[in-house]
Amino acid sequence: MSTIDASNVRGGPLQKWAAPRTWFRVLWLLVAWLAPALLALNGVLAAQDTSLEEFDEVCPHTKGQAELLAKLGVLKVGETGWAGALKSADVKEALGGCPVLFLETEHFYFASTLESYRLGEDREDTVWLQAEMAELKKLLPKFKPPVKIDPWLRAHLWARRLEKWYADFVTTFGITPADFEELERKAKAGESMGEGPYLGMKGKFVVLLTEKRSNFGRYLRHFHNADAEYSYRTYHEKSLFYGSNYESMKDGSMDRESSFAASVAAGMAANFIDASRDSRMAAPEWFRYAVAHRAARKVDPRVPQWGAGGPAAAPEENTWVWEPRVHGLVKNNVALPWADMLAWRKLDDIKPREHMLAWSRLEFLVERKKDKLRELWLAYTKPIDDWSAMREETRAARHRADFERVLGPDVAALDAEWRAWVLKTYAKKR
Repeated sequence: MSTIDASNVRGGPLQKWAAPRTWFRVLWLLVAWLAPALLALNGVLAAQDTSLEEFDEVCPHTKGQAELLAKLGVLKVGETGWAGALKSADVKEALGGCPVLFLETEHFYFASTLESYRLGEDREDTVWLQAEMAELKKLLPKFKPPVKIDPWLRAHLWARRLEKWYADFVTTFGITPADFEELERKAKAGESMGEGPYLGMKGKFVVLLTEKRSNFGRYLRHFHNADAEYSYRTYHEKSLFYGSNYESMKDGSMDRESSFAASVAAGMAANFIDASRDSRMAAPEWFRYAVAHRAARKVDPRVPQWGAGGPAAAPEENTWVWEPRVHGLVKNNVALPWADMLAWRKLDDIKPREHMLAWSRLEFLVERKKDKLRELWLAYTKPIDDWSAMREETRAARHRADFERVLGPDVAALDAEWRAWVLKTYAKKR
């Protein structure tokens, strides 16, 4: 806003705004007196984000009835727990007081500020959502699948996805609730399985999905002193946290619910690995990201998850069609040897085409070595107590030894078996 010096006004319609010097003193005193109150009011308004879509206080699909919520796998709605001593009220405050839905399921605390989602022109996305809602209709006879998915329905679909992905993970690796019983005895025997029932963690997995990046950023800054554009996963009060926001995903050309879900599935799969036996990032990178890719591609293979839960931008178009690419790498003898993958120590070590190879090798194990998957999971997620500067060397050496113990000492022979499988299996998909 511009200011006008009244002493420079000479005649004309502005002349009447000229004022004596004492009037200005009064004005500035008034402004100085009001400034703190105005700033405080501005802070309150900024903290209370009311720009998001409002939703019904009671779920319109279950009417809040406990028996119907139970059919959907929901244990509690509204005021729930979160991480450690934190509760849903703490989360809402950190989000700025915006409309937020909280659902508690068997293995998750889930918070959502996601707005309504309308089925669009993408056929795969529509078919996927319609299939999910058809399953919902079996549980809620009066439910009529809509074209516009309201915030409550969207939250229920997300809660069910999380539990479905959890179930798929434990089934794939032969994990049972009994694995996390008698934990003190197992720890004393040198076979620690962690500290609690959630794959070894004490607390349930906590998942936050926001509509806007601003709310997502506010939460990260409040609880983790962190900033991330797309998604974030970390340890959070005896549990593992995963968060993401739909706005950034849409801006990154992932404006489909299935695309968003694929990203979340990848992040959750990585969290399942790191939560296992409370192993604190003990598992090797090739294994973690292979599991993440497998989870994401089962939801929507069209969005490669190079970062396991973050942006899905690919370096080239159509890079989501992985089978022919892996086939070509193997046929032309340029596929990175399996032995070299065992040396990866961080995400930056993995090139895009190598992500494809890691995924394919896990698919091979699932199909041809299924009886070895539980043993491999146990070996790779055994906690490493060494926190010295030599931890990474210890970790890499153990990964190689575990691989050879579980899958055989001849890594090159196993690699050759995988290559033969690729040439036969993927030839039909070229």
